[in-house]
Parts: sequence; C-alpha cells; structure tokens
Amino acid sequence: MPARRTLGLSPLAFLWLAATLVFSTGCGLAGLFPEGPTACVEPSNFGDVVGRAELVPKVVCRGCRVTVLDSELGASVQADGTFKLRSVPRGSQRLALVTADGRIGASHPVGVHGGKVSDAGTVYAFTELGAMSGRVVGAAGDAFASMTVSVPGLPETRPDASGHYLLPNLPPGPVHVVLTYRGLRFGADTTIRAQQVTTGVDFTGPWLPPGQVSGHVRGLGPAEMANAIVRVVGTEIAAKVGRDGAYALTGIPTGTYAVELWSAGRDTPLSRSVTVGPRPSLDVDFDVPGDGGIGAVGGRVIGLDQGAFSTAVVVVAGSALAVRLGPGGTYLLTDVPAGVRRLELRIPDPTRAQGRVKAAARVTILPDDVVLNADLRVLIAPQGPPAADPDDGG
Repeated sequence: MPARRTLGLSPLAFLWLAATLVFSTGCGLAGLFPEGPTACVEPSNFGDVVGRAELVPKVVCRGCRVTVLDSELGASVQADGTFKLRSVPRGSQRLALVTADGRIGASHPVGVHGGKVSDAGTVYAFTELGAMSGRVVGAAGDAFASMTVSVPGLPETRPDASGHYLLPNLPPGPVHVVLTYRGLRFGADTTIRAQQVTTGVDFTGPWLPPGQVSGHVRGLGPAEMANAIVRVVGTEIAAKVGRDGAYALTGIPTGTYAVELWSAGRDTPLSRSVTVGPRPSLDVDFDVPGDGGIGAVGGRVIGLDQGAFSTAVVVVAGSALAVRLGPGGTYLLTDVPAGVRRLELRIPDPTRAQGRVKAAARVTILPDDVVLNADLRVLIAPQGPPAADPDDGG
C-alpha cells in the first residue's frame, strides 16, 4: 500500500515546517501547550532599573531625583545614594539627575531588559566639574588649624600654613562657600565654571582669640536661680547660673552678640548686647526686675559673737546682693527686688565656698519702701553634734 502524503509534503518536509512554526513564536515547545504548566509567556516590554546617584564623585546626591529622559518616569534618591526605577520601557534609555535646586545633570545611557532588573551603575549629576581657591587673610598659623572651608553638602578642606585653600570637584553654577572658625560662620558667593578653577575667593579677619563674658545675676529667687541659663545668641555657647548668681561664658569668637538670661517662669529673656574683640574678657550683670520695682531692708543681727561682726555678711539668697555688718551688728540692703525674699547671715567656713548660714528669715519687700527691724537671730546650738543651717533649703 503506498505511503500517505500530508498536504502534498514528504514526512521530512512536514517536520521542518512544524518546527519552524513552533519556534517562530519565541516560546519553543511550550507553544504547543498554551493551557498547560509550561504555558508560553511573552517577554515583558518593561523592566526595573537600579543604580547609585552622586552629585560629584563620592558625594551622594541628597535631595535629588533620577528621571528617564523624554518620559514622566522618575524616582527619589535614597539617603544611601541608591535608587530604583520601576516599569521602564525596555531598550536603550537615558537617565538624568535633577538636583534639589532644580538643575538637570548630564545624560546617562542604560540598557533596559524586559522582565529583568538592569543595573545603571553610578549616575553623576555633573561630569564636568570645576574648582575654587582662595586665601584666609589676617590669621596666624595656629588659627588655620581651627578653620574649615566648604560648600554645604560637599567635602570640606582646611587652609594650609600660609592660609591658602583649594576646593576641588565642585558642580558648575552658583555656589555659597562657608568658612567656619570657632563657632562663627563667614560666607561668600561665587560661580563655578566647568573645567576651570575660580580664584580669589578670600576671607579677611580680624581673627582674634576667643573671649569670655562673665558676671552676676541679681533678683532671682533660689528656685529660679537653680534653673537660670545665660547663652550667646546664634551660637551653642551657654552656661548655668550658680547659686550665688555668678556665670561665665567662654570660647566666644570675635564679634557682636546678644547675651540672654533665661529663667523659669519667665516667657521672655533679659538681653544684653556685647562686643567680643580687643577686650578678651567682659563683665555683664543682669538685674532681674521684681514684680513692682525695688525696695530696701534693714535690721540687726542678734546672738552673734562680736568678734565675727567683721567677717559676717547678710545676703539676699539666690542673688549677688550682700552687705557686711555695721556697728552693733546692724545692716542695710538696698536695691532689693520687690517680693518675698530670703535673707541669710553667713560667716566664713573653709568647708563651704559660700560660707555657713547662721541665721535666716523671710521678708516681704515692697516697692519704694524700706523694711526695718528685719532682725536675724542666731540660734544657740545645744551641746552635741553641730546644728544644721537654719531654714536651710527653704
């Protein structure tokens, strides 16, 4: 019986035709079983792109966004400099970084593979960079070690022994350069041009040694004094006020500042203007006004040995107001802030910096008035262990 021919083709030709039809679909043999576990999946037309974004070499492009040119696709740059673009059309694409100030960086080519994650490598905002140089004038060699020069967000540098500095790898365009010295910041603006060095960005002193501001705070009660702070506005320099009202602010660079006193229960600070310069040390006192002006108080110390009169003092607690005893143990304190005040009789004691309290009393000071007969009575301690300070801590 003669062999049957299919479609007029020989068996060999038929097999060749079938293989051509199957593999021309791009699915191989899976095309023969579209509903089975090996169903054919067409290649995706989109893929993801990952990479790293840098403003200039080794500097993360913070606040930047990476975009696919000629499209609306984009993604933010993470804090570590990485990025991931999703659903990017496959084929040859061009990426670009948009900086925080809106400048568009250089084009960066990448090949996107459908259904896969493509690595774009490192994308730079600027590939043609510039530099800047200048000099710090009026400073000595030891001052240069405490100075830094930088464009915010980029690596800093220090002046050399002659005061010259160089900042390389700067993006083209307008920049703000900052010199920092002992807490002070001096700024200058210039324009960087690609593949050029911008010269002559100098900083001029005077660069004087840091100074000190110290003084006393008067008119605060013990609780207020314990929480009072004096600070130099515009810097991180601050100091707590001592129990005696004294404070000291050190390491203040040359310049004019506002020095503020902050204390508990007061919404606004007391402020003083000071200029630190040729005089390295300044005395600045703060007199906190009472609720209704100032008054005076006077009286007599009773029970104190007369031999101690010459060294004993009467103080307004929590302030620098103090007066020595007069004849017969009398005293008079003036310019006392109005309000309830604690008076203390103190005598020298080598174990206590402020002396030992031998007597204490509370008096109400009235504005523009004198409180008389505010006597301080020294208690006679019984035999045995030393007596505690009267009204101590109250």
